[in-house]
Amino acid sequence: MKSLLTLFALLASIGVGIVCSSPTAPEPPEVEARFLVWLDCDPDDTEAVSESLRLARGLCSRKSRLTVFLDGEAVQLMGTASQEHAADSDVPFEQQLSQITQAGGEIRTCPHCVDRFAVDLSASRTPARSVTRSELEQLKFEADQIFQFRKPVDDAGDSFPDTDDGQLTI
Repeated sequence: MKSLLTLFALLASIGVGIVCSSPTAPEPPEVEARFLVWLDCDPDDTEAVSESLRLARGLCSRKSRLTVFLDGEAVQLMGTASQEHAADSDVPFEQQLSQITQAGGEIRTCPHCVDRFAVDLSASRTPARSVTRSELEQLKFEADQIFQFRKPVDDAGDSFPDTDDGQLTI
């Protein structure tokens, strides 16, 4: 009986040793960062548009979830202004938006702005969809960081005329 208890104790200690020496549990996957790039400027402001899309493409290369929200006149990037490009690039804005979606980013638009500027999202080669106010609020709430590219405005909320210094608001 004593030898049976000794054998049992020996087996138990080996089992404990196996459990203790087993590899550690895998680490949980890295938490994704969520970014929202909010573009609300005239497509003719090619510097602001170009900088915002350059930032968005850079954020796509990281382990992140990225949404580009086109607001105001910027929705025209999905329509007639899609073939424009910045002076330092031969890549049309539509192709830059397409690169963002191919890298896993999402393009969202303001539905009222799409109507106002008569943009046909279904005619674009870049997948985009309009969001509801509650979906936009959810995007803002979930974002770890929001980058805003918008027209400079004065204290009354009016856009400054003929300015080309798009602002990045973090």
